[in-house]
Amino acid sequence: MNIVKILLVLGLGYVATTQKVEKTRNMLLVVTGLLAFCMFSVEGFTIAADQAMGNIFSDTITGGLTTAPGTRDVSTPVVVTSPTNRYTFSGDAAIDLNGTAPIPTTVTCKTGTAGDTAGTVGYKSGVTWSTTPPSGASIDDYLTCEAADDSANSDCPGYTSTNKPPFCECLKKTEGGHYHCNSGWTGDTGSVGKYIAKNAAGTGWEFKDDYTDEKVYKCDADMLSSISGGAVELFSGKCFVKKDETYTTQECLNLCDAPTPS
Repeated sequence: MNIVKILLVLGLGYVATTQKVEKTRNMLLVVTGLLAFCMFSVEGFTIAADQAMGNIFSDTITGGLTTAPGTRDVSTPVVVTSPTNRYTFSGDAAIDLNGTAPIPTTVTCKTGTAGDTAGTVGYKSGVTWSTTPPSGASIDDYLTCEAADDSANSDCPGYTSTNKPPFCECLKKTEGGHYHCNSGWTGDTGSVGKYIAKNAAGTGWEFKDDYTDEKVYKCDADMLSSISGGAVELFSGKCFVKKDETYTTQECLNLCDAPTPS
């Protein structure tokens, strides 16, 4: 409630108490009380553009140099990093967190523990908004950051950059222990396997038809090849995908983490 509303309530209260007719006085007092109740109701939480968010949230706050207590340099974006998301506030527009107004375009976010996946900012549902956040409040108590859903990729149905195909984990193995790590297995009858190797640039993966190709990734090297430096090789475990699997596509393979630089 601002000073104008307070003066209005006090003025109406004074007028009501000066009425000589009891019925009129009681009516004015009831109206004043209802008006005061409505004015004292909880208002939305708004972050002023010049407000230092470090005074509000318990998250890690960077940028937006503080120029005075409670103020910041709005020419420098403020980055609020929670345990799972990273929000960037830029420009000089106030940020309304009451859950009803549109999210300002000056707020962007990235999601994930490393905060590296672009997302869409939204209001968190089911929140009781207040003008003063509780102690220890996080930006995630007010805003959400939803990563784009790429599951509709028809070239790799059902898998995304965060829900990788099952063979991707094989490309991190060095001692076997994975369904897609095998020693020359060719799959079911009539199925021709696809082996996974680094591409020519060493920045990604590609499928190979030949198990004996030296570039095929070894997920479980045999002892003899280790001793001989690769000169002698007996059934090294190599990452394999059956040809007739729905995820045997280059697009699915591209979802795997890039090879470790050698």
